[in-house]
Amino acid sequence: MTTAEFIKKLCEKKGISIHKLEMDLGFSNGSLAKANTIHLDRAGWIAEYFGITLEELWTCTLSDKWDGFVDEVAAGQHEPAEIDRALEMLERYRKATPKVQSVVDLLLSSENSEALLESNQQDS
Repeated sequence: MTTAEFIKKLCEKKGISIHKLEMDLGFSNGSLAKANTIHLDRAGWIAEYFGITLEELWTCTLSDKWDGFVDEVAAGQHEPAEIDRALEMLERYRKATPKVQSVVDLLLSSENSEALLESNQQDS
């Protein structure tokens, strides 16, 4: 589930439209409905509007990516070194400050996250 999809579910749960959320927060019409990514400042306002933390808002995206990786590991699609690297990165993420976690979550939620991860692996 993308962050935008999660926001849509939050709106449905609260009984409002995305348009109402956009208007209540002073965003332009369609800016959330059409968004592929959500800027960190807007994410903070959205989280506050729904009474949740930024971590809760971004967790849906991170959780989906991790679940996908776990499924791939179970299917034998990753080498042991890749698995060790992923576990190391997960541990570093857990120890990071909330601000760093938010930035990581934002990067992972972007359309280009796979390309970013691949280029990082090639650089290491």
